[in-house]
Amino acid sequence: MSDRIRGIAEFAYSSTRRAIEAGGTSRYAKLARKLHVLVDGEIEAVHKAAGTVGQNVACKKGCDACCNRLVGATVPELLTVLEHVQTAFTPAQIDSILLAMDKLDEANAEFWDTRSGWPNGACPFLVDHSCSIYEVRPLTCRTLNAFDPAVCHRAFLDGEEINPPGLDDQSRLGAVTQQVVVALKDLHLRSGLYELGPSLRALLKDAAALDSGALDRYKIASEFDRQFPDRHQLTDTMMRDAAKREIVDSLVVGTPEKTWRKLDAFEGTPFGVIYRMQMPDQYNSQDELEMWWERFDQSLTRFEESRLPARETFELLQHFNTFSMAYAGRDVKPYMSRLMNVVQRYAAEALPDLTAPIETARRPGKPRLGFISYRIKRFNGSRWSFGWLKNISPEIETYVINLAVQEDKISLAFRRRADMYIHASGIASEVAPIVRSLDLDALIFTDIGMDGHSLQLASLRMARRQMNSWGHPVTCGSPMMDDYLSSILMEPENGDHHYTERLQRLPGSGVTYPRLALTPSRKTHTELGVPETGFLLCCQLPFKITPSEDHFLVELAARSDKPIIFIGGPEDGKDGPLQRRLKAQGVNLVFVPRLERADYLRLLQLADTSLDLPSWNGGNTTIEALALGTPVVSLPGEFMRGRHALAFLNQANVPELIARDAADYIDLALSLDRQREIMKKINIDGLYEDPAPAAAISKMLIDA
Repeated sequence: MSDRIRGIAEFAYSSTRRAIEAGGTSRYAKLARKLHVLVDGEIEAVHKAAGTVGQNVACKKGCDACCNRLVGATVPELLTVLEHVQTAFTPAQIDSILLAMDKLDEANAEFWDTRSGWPNGACPFLVDHSCSIYEVRPLTCRTLNAFDPAVCHRAFLDGEEINPPGLDDQSRLGAVTQQVVVALKDLHLRSGLYELGPSLRALLKDAAALDSGALDRYKIASEFDRQFPDRHQLTDTMMRDAAKREIVDSLVVGTPEKTWRKLDAFEGTPFGVIYRMQMPDQYNSQDELEMWWERFDQSLTRFEESRLPARETFELLQHFNTFSMAYAGRDVKPYMSRLMNVVQRYAAEALPDLTAPIETARRPGKPRLGFISYRIKRFNGSRWSFGWLKNISPEIETYVINLAVQEDKISLAFRRRADMYIHASGIASEVAPIVRSLDLDALIFTDIGMDGHSLQLASLRMARRQMNSWGHPVTCGSPMMDDYLSSILMEPENGDHHYTERLQRLPGSGVTYPRLALTPSRKTHTELGVPETGFLLCCQLPFKITPSEDHFLVELAARSDKPIIFIGGPEDGKDGPLQRRLKAQGVNLVFVPRLERADYLRLLQLADTSLDLPSWNGGNTTIEALALGTPVVSLPGEFMRGRHALAFLNQANVPELIARDAADYIDLALSLDRQREIMKKINIDGLYEDPAPAAAISKMLIDA
């Protein structure tokens, strides 16, 4: 960022504070205009500089591709535009604008149900391809310029996820907008960026909409969309320690054996005790897996027997996770129960007010249901949890607590759908009191086990009833969790024995899966690096395939001349554990790098067969493969995480793709004729938009 732009950004912060402190919100309009003049002058200077090197900004009147997007505005700018509309527009023009705002909401309806790529539709202030509020347009519009209008068209009208090439310094002018947001936040006023069209519609219809919080559902970026927020001093210090940072980073991947020995230097400390329990995510052999599991068992015993400083121990858990345990093909319940009992003990010592039962009288009103995660954003688990949210009974008041540092387009859909949306990025000990104060009747944790934050939160009592769910499909082991939301079609008869929580078998697959637009690229086999003669595809990432399942792949390779394709090998070009294991057994395999979304879908589309293995089934991958016409062959495993396809194949009316046993699995996977015959009766519609799971959750809460 240039010194000049940094100076403008700093001025934006200081002038916003002065304006509000001196004259309150009545000075918003004057403030906005002052900032607009400064930014316009800087853009003009940048344009001139670009012209001297032969580059010409293509933007001009009538070029309106970038007017088809979400337009964000700060509160001062919203009120400035409102004043302009009320004084410069006739009643008929205002009615026309309101109608355009309704059309914009209609155009974006699919996005708000997360069925399309990006929200689009013409800005309601776009009239005859020109901006009708040009002189007071927000900073986010002023800083949009590009050299190639064709690229803008592709980005804003065709929905391609590309950034139009503009001017570096100009794009950095976004810092001005951010400093206004930060100043407002520091003054404890409405901050963030708000969607221009719907926000103005609300203000035109109700002048008190800003003070009442009615605009919150139209917020498209919060004050946390900047540098990472301050973290707890203890964990911040640890992450700056090079020796500890190296251990944390390489215990799961890299050279865990060598790294594990480095923990000797921290013997007896919370760091040394906790990270002795970290498991790698891949293994060179079944014997190696058993060795690491035995180490974990021994280290867990030491954790149980240790008496460590409570607050330090609890805060360090932020960077520890049990993610890898679920991929070892074992029953994790006994171990997770032991681990979380110790975690809960330290939580109770460190944060007694946040682990005590909620005994106060419930506030009156509708049943209150919350969803909480550090991943209310682009994440596979958000697809099904959003399906629950949008289908919950209107008799229930919904809350979404998004703990992600930055919001994205999926976050916005959650914000629009929830009755109350809280963006509260921070550490567990700071977030938990906020959540507990909501007096929720039930709180759904969407993905406990994905990271240390979720383990910490699972050890606290933030709602009267707390529910775990299958963003990470294993029990969390915490005595603070009351229910596990699963699927009647996925759980085996003895499924109750796999959870410390009370198992709730929801109807069908247990999820309401959205019908997403699947648009594969048109790349050829050669361009994707796969043979034109056909191939078998194993979509699951290497860490999901245990050494005990290698025999399936070895036999498939022995009976077929078609290679087995895997996605996502090591980025350094060296073989990973799965590659080494299978190559040693003569498996004809090809690893392709992680692909862009469209290329990944194309690979799914070109595959002869998609393979599921018993230890871990595909969820999204199974649905997407079937929707693209590719058969998915599956053999149900012992645990729910190995039985996703059992539900989806039944719902799609192709249960014959579920093998009876290991021998039938091999035969079915190699019989293309048998697969084609089964696929003739597929019912893709059966996979999507099932409201029954959310109805069951609603009944559970209302009955309680």
